[in-house]
Amino acid sequence: MEKLKEFWYSFEESTRKALCVALVIIVAFSAGNIIGSLTNVSQTPVSPDAQQTEAPATTQQTVQTAATTAPATTAASTTASAEAAATTQSSAPSTGAPAATEEIVNLFNEAINKVKTDATKVTKNYEHRKYDDVNSVVPSALSSLAKTMMDKYMGDDTEPIEYATKEDIIANYQVPGESYCSQLTAADVTSATCTDNGTEYEIVLNIAENVNPVQGSGIGAVCDIISSEQVTSNEMVSSILKEFTITYSGCIVKCKIDKATNRVTWANYLTPLTIDAKASIVVATVDAKVILSFEKDYTIAY
Repeated sequence: MEKLKEFWYSFEESTRKALCVALVIIVAFSAGNIIGSLTNVSQTPVSPDAQQTEAPATTQQTVQTAATTAPATTAASTTASAEAAATTQSSAPSTGAPAATEEIVNLFNEAINKVKTDATKVTKNYEHRKYDDVNSVVPSALSSLAKTMMDKYMGDDTEPIEYATKEDIIANYQVPGESYCSQLTAADVTSATCTDNGTEYEIVLNIAENVNPVQGSGIGAVCDIISSEQVTSNEMVSSILKEFTITYSGCIVKCKIDKATNRVTWANYLTPLTIDAKASIVVATVDAKVILSFEKDYTIAY
């Protein structure tokens, strides 16, 4: 078992993910050919395990000009008073946290990209990998087997993993293997909040839905992804699948930025995805749906 484990972890993480998906599809469909059961699971969807909680928007103070009861003596003084009141109201103090999506994304990019240039150690605190066996659709006779395979090859990383050299940080931190951590644009984000917590900003980015994403764009500009090419590169899978899409939806990126240094000290990445496929088994075509979710949590030291 230890040798098997060593062999498994000798692959890059993105490759392990793709192999897991390929295993589920191979088991579900090629074994379905032998068993002859093509009945799909039909159950009522339930809410995903991962709860998506956005950080509350920073409260902005409103300064109200006290109403004056003294009558104005001239038209000029009345105008001056009105202008002064308007100036006072428009210059209300704020926390300094950016509010516009583009400003928040720019702040995030500037701070997160320092991880690969300035960080001395990155610790992956944990990674949760989940296979939604309730809402995934595979031949009913094989659903338990598919879950067993996913549980075996997609177990959680519960022990912290440290990356203490620049090479390891570049290779393993988001986006793995790239010199950057984020190339997000405002167009890639459906909503963004930045909360001023005194000594730090906390940013929450809700990423727009991506279908068949590629690295360097959309969700692939800030997270490691499973691409359709990775899965269909398996010859057995590609021979079975007739249609194949990967949809990333509900992805959330969170981080905390130290205001004094403009560096990220903590980050969390939640990436749910759905794989929809039509598979050809003998003379029948079967619909399949595999729902997965990955959550990674990091702390960063400089």
